[in-house]
Amino acid sequence: MHKKELLTLLLSGYSLFVFAQQGIKGKVTDDTRQAFPDCGVYVESTNFFTRTDSLGNFTLVIPPGEHTIKYIAPDFLHLAEKVTVTKDYFNDEVIILEKEEREEKMIEGITVVGQASNKNEANMVSIQKKSVEMVENVSAVQLQKQGVGNVASAVAKATGTLRQAGTGTIFIRGLGERYNSTTLNGLSIPSNDPEYKNIDLSLFKTDIVEYIGLEKVFSSRISGDVAGANINITSKEHRGKAYVKVGLGSSINTLAISQGSFWQKDGTDFFGFRDNKMPANPLTGYNFTTSWNWRKVNNPFSSGLALEAGKSFNIGQDGKISLFGTLSFDNEYVYSKGFEKNINAQGFATKNLSSQKYDYSTNTTGLTNVAYKINAKNKISYNLLFIHTSDQTNRLMQGYIKDIAEDHTGQIKRAEYKLSTLWINQLLGEHNLSDRWIFRWSAAYNDLESKTPDRQQTTVKNSELGTGFIFISNSDSDQNRYFDELQEKEYTGGISLDYLFGKDKESKITLGYQGRDKRRDFEATQINFKVQGNEVKADINDFDSFFNQDNFNSKLYWIRTFRGNSGVPNALLPSQFKGTQTIHAGFANIEYKLSDKWIAQIGARIETVTQKINWDTNLSASTEDKKLDKTKFLPSLNLKYAVNDRNNLRFASSKTYTMPQFKEIAPFYYEDVTEISFGNPYLYPSDNYNADLKWEFFPKSGEVFSIAAFGKYIKNPIAKLTIASSANESSYANVGDWAYVYGAEIEFRKDIFKFERGKLYTFLNTTLMNTKSELNEDKVKKETRNFINPSFDTDEDELQGASRLLANANLGYNQKIGDISLDAVLSYSYIGQNIYSLSYGKTGNLVDQDLHLLDFNLKLNLSKNTAIKISMKNLLNPKYERMQKTPVGDLTQEYYNRGRFFGFEISQQL
Repeated sequence: MHKKELLTLLLSGYSLFVFAQQGIKGKVTDDTRQAFPDCGVYVESTNFFTRTDSLGNFTLVIPPGEHTIKYIAPDFLHLAEKVTVTKDYFNDEVIILEKEEREEKMIEGITVVGQASNKNEANMVSIQKKSVEMVENVSAVQLQKQGVGNVASAVAKATGTLRQAGTGTIFIRGLGERYNSTTLNGLSIPSNDPEYKNIDLSLFKTDIVEYIGLEKVFSSRISGDVAGANINITSKEHRGKAYVKVGLGSSINTLAISQGSFWQKDGTDFFGFRDNKMPANPLTGYNFTTSWNWRKVNNPFSSGLALEAGKSFNIGQDGKISLFGTLSFDNEYVYSKGFEKNINAQGFATKNLSSQKYDYSTNTTGLTNVAYKINAKNKISYNLLFIHTSDQTNRLMQGYIKDIAEDHTGQIKRAEYKLSTLWINQLLGEHNLSDRWIFRWSAAYNDLESKTPDRQQTTVKNSELGTGFIFISNSDSDQNRYFDELQEKEYTGGISLDYLFGKDKESKITLGYQGRDKRRDFEATQINFKVQGNEVKADINDFDSFFNQDNFNSKLYWIRTFRGNSGVPNALLPSQFKGTQTIHAGFANIEYKLSDKWIAQIGARIETVTQKINWDTNLSASTEDKKLDKTKFLPSLNLKYAVNDRNNLRFASSKTYTMPQFKEIAPFYYEDVTEISFGNPYLYPSDNYNADLKWEFFPKSGEVFSIAAFGKYIKNPIAKLTIASSANESSYANVGDWAYVYGAEIEFRKDIFKFERGKLYTFLNTTLMNTKSELNEDKVKKETRNFINPSFDTDEDELQGASRLLANANLGYNQKIGDISLDAVLSYSYIGQNIYSLSYGKTGNLVDQDLHLLDFNLKLNLSKNTAIKISMKNLLNPKYERMQKTPVGDLTQEYYNRGRFFGFEISQQL
């Protein structure tokens, strides 16, 4: 028996013997009237204390007189009450702890003052402990300690999560982008890239985040189109005193700063808002105003500015309006160097190019939250989120190109520029109709515009005649400019009604509806500049000297699209697809307390999905809408067994589905230098069957040790595969009848050693996985009517993007000295090998090699209002390497280094 428990027993016995029958007893609940277990109840300046049981009940025997009672719970700060105890009498109270507001509330003569915060790490562990469902939350405090700047990096540090190198794609438990979903405050948000289902999470700065939840176990209240996890971002809401906060920061990338020159494309600006429109008549003459020539940037130092403010106003006797706003701007300069190859089945590189990449990105984010608490039972909140990002990447590739520059003098310059603007409007309401009925509703409108304005590419080589560089003109697209635009408008929302039943309202029935209507339009136009002749000189430092009106008039080059030149009707008609998706879902959920230890949650969701797409692209044109119309019945079960106050056992099972995405269906060529992908109109949904078993141990407040086993069976899995072509083309298919994933996850949070006003602590997680998918050539050929004609190397293989081992380890130290506090965290991550793309015709799988990542972050609070941060990221500067498993051996297909990052930030709260 622990000393603390023994002391509790002795003091309790002594109290009963001496003071007989007086004190305070009662029940503690949260603001949803759910029992609040394990809440500490203390008498100030004494040794009298107890804890609430699993039903939230407590009894505290104390001597007569006036006492201050403190309620200590991880979700609340500074809870206190004054009570007068009389001889031979127990004060019998019901204490309701408000989870979201700071307020003074009179309960039968007792004043309870509380401040809730979901930013705190201990609070996240407490939520995990009390939840019926298996949840994993990452708090804002943890993100700050780790120096994490965006949601993508935050999610990548969670258990079982992988961020694929060079992309914004997140893999969770071995399941890729199409198997996951993303929500903001429980409402869906659109993707900023036609290639993907989910928005790039790096767009979301952690300045707007209260906490991030990973819902790896399905429940009926979330979308059924999920198998890996739903990633829910909960945005900030103001609580407490009014404040204004200003932050300034700067950082460097060691490779970028070491370059004598950092190059950017013309037609861009510092803040990333400049938009270059395609000329109205690009085929009739040279009418482009932006230059082909790159411009030099001096002093590539990254910078950031953030403003944040919050204030609350009392409205009438019970009402309160809380206002929160934040506006930030960040930019980043990154240089990377390596090479890229196309490798055939014989191990021969058809392209072997050294690669230099100059990347400049910006992010402007604004969030406004207005929360109106009408009274203790009714609340309405509004969120307006604006995110504008730009990413300009200049790539210089030099070397061998088969049949074109076999003397290794080929040179490809590619200047890319991408803009994304996202507006999210959300209105949410919660109404306690009575002590047993709770009504919630939500509505949102999302508007996204993402475009590539004026991507440029030139291809040259050294002349065999020794006259210098000449243009390569084997195909129309060797010299091109490219424009695309994605527009997506989405309406989404829902309603739900909770009924609390049972003697202590410990059980609940939920009925609800959710709807979603999405419209996506994508169009792209590539303008090709076909150089006439085989020995046309190229000035690699001044392409404008050739591409101009005079040379167009002299017919030294032609301008045309894939449809033809200006003499062809509709030559400027873009490649395009239009898609709609409508979802109606009804759900029911019963949460029933079977006993003091057992809680069961049984759910069912009926989801009807209608998805339509039509296209007119450089491959084909649809004659009618391609329609997928499915109704899915999706049951779910969650069981929780509270072994005692410190241990939980959990089990969950469910059925979900996975829809193919618009871009995966539309036969549209999306071209990169060494890779081309296109859609497959014969794709259809997968069905997923999921099961989880988990044990959780909570030694102390804020500490947890858990082990989880999980398994997933996927019927008709979708995967990306390489097809037979000289251009390294890839597409998508239902590659087999089945696939499975099983594995184990371990999570550990522990205070290692405590000092006076300080501690050394750790939090780590590890995931072990095994995956397998059937690869069935006959199935793919038959179902796609030979549109996809695969030639797999094997009948079975691992799932794309699944790593057998993932791990994150963090060692933290904090210390307070007077008003000064210090937080230091060293973070290490390991990502094991994973398949990037499946093989075709014995060309070999493309496999991303393992990565070791190390970051260090230091935060120093010089006072209550002034803080500085020092960050050091990617300290190991690992080589990002992709291997191709050819019959002649493992060959490096691509590699690069990104350099180290060092940053400094100062913030002042007014």
